[in-house]
Amino acid sequence: RQGIAHAIDKSALLDGLFLNGTKPANQFVPEKLGVSSGSVTNYGYDPEKAKELFKEAGYDGAPLPFHYPRHVTRAYLPTPERVYAELSRQLTAAGLNIKPVPVDWSDDYLHGVQGSSDRALHLLGLSGTYDDPDNFVGTLFGSYTEEFANDDAQLLSKIDRARTLAAGPEQTEAYTAISDRISTRVPAVPLAFPISALAFSPRVAAYPTSPMLYEVFNRIELREQ
Repeated sequence: RQGIAHAIDKSALLDGLFLNGTKPANQFVPEKLGVSSGSVTNYGYDPEKAKELFKEAGYDGAPLPFHYPRHVTRAYLPTPERVYAELSRQLTAAGLNIKPVPVDWSDDYLHGVQGSSDRALHLLGLSGTYDDPDNFVGTLFGSYTEEFANDDAQLLSKIDRARTLAAGPEQTEAYTAISDRISTRVPAVPLAFPISALAFSPRVAAYPTSPMLYEVFNRIELREQ
């Protein structure tokens, strides 16, 4: 898992595949929540180091099924096929044998990658639904799931405790420790904190945007033609 993290060039991945202003991610808690860790293990782009780690892990060149969605665009993944292609290129260059597994989003892609299907890698993201760090690390890693198969009792205990804390220094310290723990275990590799954009007709005078995708259409105001 560390080798895969070293094999990914996030700057190249973001260039042209996400909206300008998207930032590479080294942890799963967005900066805006104010509890980001400055001490996470940061796996810089180093394909040679990745090759060494793959060799140490005993990787023998076996094909690694990589699931990615087709015929969909998500706020966190606007061009999944192109993102997969770039990731596949980078991982192949570092010595992995990537087997593409394209799955239409409408064919229950979520069920496939969040269950026990035969896969080594998959692409997915998360749109926040409430303004709290537990919405991110808790949703992803707060219980054992087949998606990550991350059986880490210490991490689960840390997340359970952090959920009980009010905003403040103690909560910040708790989520910092959680991000540090995730970064050493690498159950998943964070790629980007995408930004969103909306395009409007000149007729639109007001539109109630929401960072949690809660958009109330009867509050849209249109100019008279």
